[in-house]
Amino acid sequence: MKRVGSVVYSTEQGLGHLAKDFYKEGVINDVLIFQHTSRTNNYHWYERPDGSLPHIITNRPFFRHHKNVCQQFLDKVDVVLFFETPFDWDFMKQCRLAKKKVVLMMMYEWFPLNPPVLPDLILCPSKLDADYAKQSGFEHKYIPVPVPREVSSLYRPRERANRFLYSGGNMGCRHDSRGAKTVLESLDFIDPEIQITYRVQDSKGFSLLDINGVHLSKKYPNVNFEIGGVPYLEQWEDHDVLIAPEKYNGLSLPLQEAKAVGMYVITTNRYPTNTWIDFPLGFNPVGISRGNVGGAYNEIDICEVSPLEVAYTVNELYKNHNSIEEDTRRSASWLDSMSWDYLKPEYLKALN
Repeated sequence: MKRVGSVVYSTEQGLGHLAKDFYKEGVINDVLIFQHTSRTNNYHWYERPDGSLPHIITNRPFFRHHKNVCQQFLDKVDVVLFFETPFDWDFMKQCRLAKKKVVLMMMYEWFPLNPPVLPDLILCPSKLDADYAKQSGFEHKYIPVPVPREVSSLYRPRERANRFLYSGGNMGCRHDSRGAKTVLESLDFIDPEIQITYRVQDSKGFSLLDINGVHLSKKYPNVNFEIGGVPYLEQWEDHDVLIAPEKYNGLSLPLQEAKAVGMYVITTNRYPTNTWIDFPLGFNPVGISRGNVGGAYNEIDICEVSPLEVAYTVNELYKNHNSIEEDTRRSASWLDSMSWDYLKPEYLKALN
């Protein structure tokens, strides 16, 4: 078996846990930890049996600052797997020069049409990523394979739609991919009896103050506004329904994770999410525009969802006193095809 290395975050966010799972399952054998400057770094995730830690790198472009460390890392691996971002194109170029197999798990909205370095293989975790790879001329270099999700210890099919959660994440708020502003605008029309947690990792790009400078928690006492991270898996524990009026995304880890713990997910009726989110209620887009996100390389479809439809759907689900348990129990069969036992052989084959 070839040794696989990766550049990873070790923080309580989606990309951090994604790499951690691959390491825990033995798909990744060694890592370079990219130090996050504004979040807690959990270096112990990658502690070796002798108690030592992998190399920790800082600054972008990091290859320029850590050439010796990068070369030591490359000397120990045969394949380098990048999750969503190369972090540093110069390092990816060095991987190619060192004759290492370069594999990228694509995030279609951020991947350039003409990348400075072309990976040897692109892993496409969603159908939209695969479509993009095919249309962009990478047809012979991509493999469609979803990201594994296990049934966690928090799995519990929900019985009633009592407690609602909006989780905006980090980049999802900065570039509004998850409809952070849309949910805020919907609060005027949501039944004040409904308990909602509005959670974002940061609030850059929008305000939690009204025009008079008063915090929105005063206006909406039924809403618990939280800024900052919580332990990643625990964020789903005390809620029944995830509100997710997404504007774009191929793979959406939060939707996968919410479904994996037995939550009901109401999200935008858009491709490819509507190929695997099968709950009866959702949001129909009121329009689709073209644009790029956060200075990204290419234009993509961006769906717009009406705040009124978000409010109407939340109200309907809450007021309908029928059980949602049957809908949430269906997640168990979906999880069988998303488990590490099922998908790990596909990754090992692709990386070797």
